Amino acid sequence: MLKLIDLFTVKKPKITRKKTEEFIDGISILRVPKLRRMSLRVKPTGEVAVRAPVRVSLPTIRRFVSEHAAWIAKQRQNHASLVPLSQQALARLRDEAKNILPWRVRELAKKHWFQYSSVSFRHQKSRWGSCSHANAISLNIELMRLPDDLRDYIILHELTHTVHKHHQSAFWRHLERVLPGSLILDKRMREWKIGYK
Repeated sequence: MLKLIDLFTVKKPKITRKKTEEFIDGISILRVPKLRRMSLRVKPTGEVAVRAPVRVSLPTIRRFVSEHAAWIAKQRQNHASLVPLSQQALARLRDEAKNILPWRVRELAKKHWFQYSSVSFRHQKSRWGSCSHANAISLNIELMRLPDDLRDYIILHELTHTVHKHHQSAFWRHLERVLPGSLILDKRMREWKIGYK
């Protein structure tokens, strides 16, 4: 006997609005809501990381990685010469960050009319900085390794997130207004690897 199903009572799977991460075939896949296109990066450890829209299929992601195999190999070769930062170097950066970063954030926020709730700093493994929904700014102590213009870029990037909680066009327009040439600075940041000389 056939079992009839009331199609009107079948629940459709929900599309999550949160970021989800999975590891498949040695690849880190981060699915991000509202993301329109895929992006690829190779971490200093050699791990391949993909950011993809929620609805993109796994075969499509695998094909995307395969098409960039030569680029991945070149990036891994470049990373092979990186030297990890010592604990002594990190301790020095932490002391410098304590003395400089709170003052610089306060100065730039005042100059460009940003408001934030607090500023903290620590050694993060993958991010230069972040801004919470409560406008709490967190900065990586490795900002002290950067040239002054790149350090200010990261600080203003996070301060702009106190107004725009996304990376859509309104965010970049605002950042470009307070820091002309910000997109060029963003590209220069790719030359720096967190945790390595």
